[in-house]
Amino acid sequence: MRITSYTIIIILIGFLISPVRARPISYEGGWTSIFENNNNLNKIHIHFSPSHKTSVGINLEYWHDEEFLLNTIQINNLINRWNKKNSQASF
Repeated sequence: MRITSYTIIIILIGFLISPVRARPISYEGGWTSIFENNNNLNKIHIHFSPSHKTSVGINLEYWHDEEFLLNTIQINNLINRWNKKNSQASF
């Protein structure tokens, strides 16, 4: 398998952008909610997908130790998705 320079550039950019977390984009008209609670953080992420490639949502986080509340709007855009027999990748 030959690795192209394009692939190497994408891998290097991936190492430079930290942290990177994937967010789901559901079917057109779909809603998704994600909840995370632990000793450091309470988090709610709710988003709506107006198309199969885009989602728009709100992210609410409360950090216990810092007593810090963060409210943000998040837009996710799916550039490409690869579906294989036993795997899937999204960019």
